[in-house]
Amino acid sequence: MSDYISKEEVLSLWHMKLSDKEIYRAIHDMPPAEVRENTHGEWIKISPNLYRCSECGRVVEKDWMEDIQIDYPFCHCGAIMDGGKTE
Repeated sequence: MSDYISKEEVLSLWHMKLSDKEIYRAIHDMPPAEVRENTHGEWIKISPNLYRCSECGRVVEKDWMEDIQIDYPFCHCGAIMDGGKTE
């Protein structure tokens, strides 16, 4: 996985009077930001009131007539439950 750095930290260097070498060193020494790639999944209906996450297999029970996407837009694994759409 690639290292990512904070946009705010890089932009803060903009206002400093630094040489190119100092900017390079400052960016190189920045700690990586905590990020993770988004996963996209969907709720798969396995019975009239049970749905399974397509990414991790978690099963949720749904007893009322609302839309599963509205009540559970994310799984506990972090997947965005949008039918597997990626942007």
